[in-house]
Amino acid sequence: MQLFDFSLELPASAVAVWVALASVARPEDRQRAEAARGHAPPRVLAAGVALTAVALAALVPGWSTLETAEAELGALVAARAPLTEVRARGLALIDRHPADHALQDLVGMAHANAGRAEAAEALAFANRALFLNPVDAWAHRMAAQALLTLGHRTQAFLEYRLAFEAGDQALMWSEAIERPRTLAELQALTPDTARHVVVFASQLQRAGHQELLLPWLAWARERFDAVPESAQLWEREARVRLQRRELAEAEAASAEVARRAPDALSSHLLRADVLQALGRGNEAVEVLEALRPRFPGNVELAFALARLQVDMGLTRRARESLQQVNPLVSNYSQRAQLYILEASSYEREGLRTRALESWKSAVRMQPSWSLWFKVARLHESLHQFDAAARAVREGLLLQPEAQRGEGEAWVARLEAAERQRVEERSRERGGSGGADSVLLRAMGADEEMGTAGGEEP
Repeated sequence: MQLFDFSLELPASAVAVWVALASVARPEDRQRAEAARGHAPPRVLAAGVALTAVALAALVPGWSTLETAEAELGALVAARAPLTEVRARGLALIDRHPADHALQDLVGMAHANAGRAEAAEALAFANRALFLNPVDAWAHRMAAQALLTLGHRTQAFLEYRLAFEAGDQALMWSEAIERPRTLAELQALTPDTARHVVVFASQLQRAGHQELLLPWLAWARERFDAVPESAQLWEREARVRLQRRELAEAEAASAEVARRAPDALSSHLLRADVLQALGRGNEAVEVLEALRPRFPGNVELAFALARLQVDMGLTRRARESLQQVNPLVSNYSQRAQLYILEASSYEREGLRTRALESWKSAVRMQPSWSLWFKVARLHESLHQFDAAARAVREGLLLQPEAQRGEGEAWVARLEAAERQRVEERSRERGGSGGADSVLLRAMGADEEMGTAGGEEP
C-alpha cells in the first residue's frame, strides 16, 4: 500500500493517515507479548531522549499556522514591499505550507502589481493556486488579467467566466464585460447557465457593445433555445430593434416572444410598445386595457398604460389608471414614477401649476438633478425666477461637477431676470418701493405675490 500526502499539517489529512496506518499495522506476536519484560537498555533510553528532543525542536517551525502566514504575507503585499522581499518570504511560507492556495495568490498578486514585465510570473502562481483549488475565484481573476496583458485574449475571457462561476460576480459587471472586442471573446465570456445569460444580455447592452449585441443575441438564442429563458433573449432583441427603429424585425421578435411566453405580462407590454412604434397607438391602448382583468392592481401594467395614454393625449384616462393603483404603490421609486406620469398629464393639458406640484412631489420622493431641472423650467415658465434659481442650485448639487457649467449659467440668467423684475416693480411703485421690495423678498412674500395671480404673470 502506498501513501502520499503533502498536507499532513491539516487535521483531517493527519487523521486519515493514522487510520490507514492502523489498518495495515501487524499485531505483536502473542509469544512476544507474553514474554517477560525487562529494563530497557541504556542505548534505547538514549535514543528515546534524542527522539523526544528532535520532536520538541520540530515544534518550533510548527508554530506557524495558515492564518498567521497568510496575514504576514498579505501585509507585505498590501504595503507594496519590494517584490524580491515579498517573493522570498512568500516562497519560504509556501515551503512551510505547500497546500495553501492563498499564499500562491498573494505572491502572484505581488508580481501582478509589478506591471507587465511580471505578468508571466503572476500567471505561473495563479496556475499553482488553481492546481490546489480549482474554484479559487481570485486566482482565475489574476490569470485573466495576466493573460490579457500577455495578449491571450480569448483564454483571458474564459478565465473571467470561471472567476464568475467561482463566485466573483462583481468582477464580470465592473471589468470583464467592457473588454471584449470580438464575438469569439464575448462567447468565451458568456456564462453557461441560462439565468445568468439573461442578466449578461442586459449588462452587455448597458456596456455599449452595440455592434456585437445582435450577433451575440443570435448566438445565445441558438445555444439556449431549449430553455424557458430563451423568451427573454428574444425580448431583448425586440427591444434593441425598437431602439434602432428596425420595426419589422422588432415585430417579428415580439411575435416569437408571445409564442414562447404567452402568459407573461412582459410579452404583452412588449407588444404594446411595438404597436405604438408602428403608429398603432389605439391598438396598443386596447391591448393593455384588456389586460387589467387578468392582472388586477398590477402597478407595472398601470404605469405602462398611463404612459401610453399620456402619449396619445388621453390625459384624464391616464390619471384614472394611476388612481386605481395609487393605494398599491409600495416604495418611493414607484411613488416618484406615479407623480412623474401625473405631472406629464397635467403638462399635456397646459395645467402648469398642477404639473409643478406633481414634479415637486416626484423630486421629494426621488431626488435627482434632472427632476430638479424640470421643476426649475416650470418655475421659469411661470416667471418665478427666484424659485427657479433655487431649484437649479439643488439640481447642481446632484449633478457631476464636469457637467455643471450650463446649469451655473442658467442660474446667472435667472438671477439677472429676477433682479430686472424687482427693479421694474420698484419703478412701478414710484421709486420708494425699492427698500420695501427687498424687505418683502427677505420675508419670502415676493414669490407669493408672483404666484397668486394664477399660472401666467
